[in-house]
Amino acid sequence: MKQQDGGLAGYRYGEGCKGPGLWLGVTRYTPRGVRKGDYVRDGYFQQRLPLLSPSPELVRAYLQRGMPFSSFARKYRSEMAAPEARQMIDLLAVAARQVPVQVGCFCEDESRCHRSVLLDLIEAAAAEQGGGRPLTPLGKFASPACSMAEIED
Repeated sequence: MKQQDGGLAGYRYGEGCKGPGLWLGVTRYTPRGVRKGDYVRDGYFQQRLPLLSPSPELVRAYLQRGMPFSSFARKYRSEMAAPEARQMIDLLAVAARQVPVQVGCFCEDESRCHRSVLLDLIEAAAAEQGGGRPLTPLGKFASPACSMAEIED
């Protein structure tokens, strides 16, 4: 799992979903052979947001037709500029100020995966929003009551 600055990180399905915060699946399709009730237990996600996944056509062009990752990333950024996707990205930027946010998918190499681009988009949205709390670091609680319990122990 690659740690981004602040409260954002990416993970691979089945290997993530550790610690506090939101574990979000950002794929168009659910994992095959995994029952819905096992998504959290087996390290997939708490909630799936297919809106933030690349279009099937873009994935096909990248995986089957050899599109360079730089072109894929540029086109994915363009897809994420659509109003609905942008609103969700802005919401996740706000959420990352309150709780750690982790985004996951099937890809083994995050550096050549849409989730690395998505993490950059969320961080950029947080920077644009400015002010407010900094992004919540992974492994830290946003709640003062939880923080106090850690100090008292």
